[in-house]
Amino acid sequence: MSMKTWSNKLRWGLGISLGIGIGTLISSLSGSSQELSRTTALPLVLERVRAIGDLHTVQHAYSQVFEFETARRPTDWAAKIPGVEGVVLAATRNRGLVSVAGTVEAGVDFTKARYERLGNRVDLVLPKPKIYPAYVEAKVNHQADGWFWRDQNFGLKALDSARARFQQNSRERGILTEAEAEARTRVLAMLRPVASNVAVRFE
Repeated sequence: MSMKTWSNKLRWGLGISLGIGIGTLISSLSGSSQELSRTTALPLVLERVRAIGDLHTVQHAYSQVFEFETARRPTDWAAKIPGVEGVVLAATRNRGLVSVAGTVEAGVDFTKARYERLGNRVDLVLPKPKIYPAYVEAKVNHQADGWFWRDQNFGLKALDSARARFQQNSRERGILTEAEAEARTRVLAMLRPVASNVAVRFE
């Protein structure tokens, strides 16, 4: 092998080694830069997430007409007498037709957000969704009083009954699942530009 050929191979080998070294260094610096960027961005993103506040993310609307009734019950000692409870209920029963309309909302309190580092992964932890007190309006279209008792709080009791009914209905329809999905979508949209490796979980 001539001296010139050997020199060319040596130069080629050194070039490859130098290129690999530079590439490794650039990759390392790039990774460090990205990690530094994420480290810097996370507190800022967390601050933005918390600034959202206690957000109602899902709403279910209701409107219906239903029959409602109330009645008094005998005292404990009188209820033990056969037939007395039925007589008291019949004599004091109030009936009415009630129109109700309202909404049930669920959401997440973003002010309680935090993040946790799990190895190379970062989790943004949010509280589980909750159902807020239902907003309901009720109108008693007709009330038939009992023989010996008129329920002065008939409308309020119908309102409370509708509120409980609506909330239970929304729970069964999955309003909490909907609220969680909506909260996750909103937060990921905020995270994606600056911290795409962050996962969202609820607890």
